[in-house]
Amino acid sequence: MIPLSQPRPTAINIFAAAFFTAALVPFLDGISDLALTETRLQVEYPYFPWDRDRVIIWLSSWLTIALIPLAMVWLLAAPFARWLVSAMTLLKAPGALASAAVLFEGNGEAERLISFAFAVLGVVMLFLPASQQWFARPKEIDPAVFE
Repeated sequence: MIPLSQPRPTAINIFAAAFFTAALVPFLDGISDLALTETRLQVEYPYFPWDRDRVIIWLSSWLTIALIPLAMVWLLAAPFARWLVSAMTLLKAPGALASAAVLFEGNGEAERLISFAFAVLGVVMLFLPASQQWFARPKEIDPAVFE
């Protein structure tokens, strides 16, 4: 683990803020209107018995899943995490494009599009030269770990 006292490159800090925002926007949108979120989930997954508690668990799980690669990049400088974040963002693309189409028709919600925009910003930050150096840096031996 890279010590928290060690400064991160600006591109990595921007990535962390953007990707955290991309994860937080859908969470806050869903948690702000649990009844609507429950209705959406019942339509998307009709075979599962949704209730308020399960919706909160679902939203919290997705937030946690998004924060894992963020921690892998910011705390561990794990090169694998860069590709994981890119894949996660690519998987968001169809939903964001569908949201954009519905939004332009005048009756859609912008949260998926906003989340996707922040995720794309985060991915771009991961492939800048400063980020390349962050991932390529030699791994330090932590004196707290004994072999």
